[in-house]
Amino acid sequence: MTVLTTVDSRFASWEGEQAFLEIYQEMEREVTSVAGCLEYRVYRGPDRLYLFFVVWEDRDAVNRCVENAFHQTQLMANFRKWCKEGWFGYWDPSDERPRARKCMSCGRWTQGDPGWSEKQPGVCRNCGESILPGEH
Repeated sequence: MTVLTTVDSRFASWEGEQAFLEIYQEMEREVTSVAGCLEYRVYRGPDRLYLFFVVWEDRDAVNRCVENAFHQTQLMANFRKWCKEGWFGYWDPSDERPRARKCMSCGRWTQGDPGWSEKQPGVCRNCGESILPGEH
């Protein structure tokens, strides 16, 4: 069953946040390369808050990420030093709704599943034009 994990971390200082940002791109590559990672997003909030959202194929995929050497040696090893707050949770996206996008060419709306994926819908059901973000 698909699982959504959410992680929020608040960095204790500018220096802690900068240390994290030095490995940030490597962290993204590691997370998205774990077998079973379906979607990854991160949002930066106020006061050095980062919110990470990852959709996984199942809990085994989450465990593969947690057991990953990079996660163990870089993220977890430095979390207590860099951060002053953190939270991790599982969510069940089984009752999700379709994502809908408006076609800027013809004005029609197209729905796509799964709703958590930014990859769908990719084309308008009416005129066939691309409706992916950044392409219109």
